[in-house]
Amino acid sequence: MASIAINLGDAFLINTPPNGEHLYIAIAQTSESKYLFVNATT
Repeated sequence: MASIAINLGDAFLINTPPNGEHLYIAIAQTSESKYLFVNATT
């Protein structure tokens, strides 16, 4: 499994079938290696 550095406020476009890409934003760190993301859609 690959690891990447995540900072609060980072945004990611993630392919979420069947509806295509959605924007996810890191809003909180919940533990040393876990983060809470929110989804922004139109």
